Amino acid sequence: MDILGIRIDDIDMDNALSKAYAALCDNKSFKYIFTPNAEICMAAIKNNNLMEALNSSFMNIPDGEGVVLASKILKAPLKEKVPGCVFVQNLLGIGKNFSVYLLGASYDSVSTAAQNILSHYPNISISGFHDGFFSENQEKEIIDDINIKKPDLIIIGLGAPKQELFIYRHSKDIRSGLAIGAGGTIDIISGFAKRAPEFFCKYKLEWFYRLIKQPKRFRRMLNIPLFLLKCKQHMLFKKKKD
Repeated sequence: MDILGIRIDDIDMDNALSKAYAALCDNKSFKYIFTPNAEICMAAIKNNNLMEALNSSFMNIPDGEGVVLASKILKAPLKEKVPGCVFVQNLLGIGKNFSVYLLGASYDSVSTAAQNILSHYPNISISGFHDGFFSENQEKEIIDDINIKKPDLIIIGLGAPKQELFIYRHSKDIRSGLAIGAGGTIDIISGFAKRAPEFFCKYKLEWFYRLIKQPKRFRRMLNIPLFLLKCKQHMLFKKKKD
């Protein structure tokens, strides 16, 4: 569906995994998946390049209650929220053999994540990894490394919107594989960060847990109600126009 100009796939976890695995099997070209939440959508409304990046993807999964709530405001409710970090871990645990390249987080975190994947997912091999602290001048070296190693899955955790713009910028340079812009997933796999406890997930309060843990996110999180307000304004304008 279209949410204020951003394409969001109306898809549940199982179908998203099936579609992603099919793309992994068809490793003849480069494809990529984004995990837009309300913050990323709000940023895209202000940044045409980010909007183009999101709308160029193979699949955009609805990562966040804000996006699901926005779809309800727009009278086209999405099936469910598909959290990006859970989606990536479910894909790793699908029980199929494929190779993974990790890009992002600190060196300690990404190297630990690589070790944890090998320990917890015996079907998965690690083709390589690189931390997320690199300059623009180093990007070609990283892309060359990915092309040499030919991973099936590339987990990119550079934070939004850096990861989306990085993937979009190099979408014609990376020859094959499926990339996922996965935010803090590498830190979660490594254990350097934790997902919200079950209570917060159950009652759709993950945003509140993150705010408790990182009070500096307060200004960023204001984008969530602003995004929902924009959706409401869009519907009111549409109703007047009709």
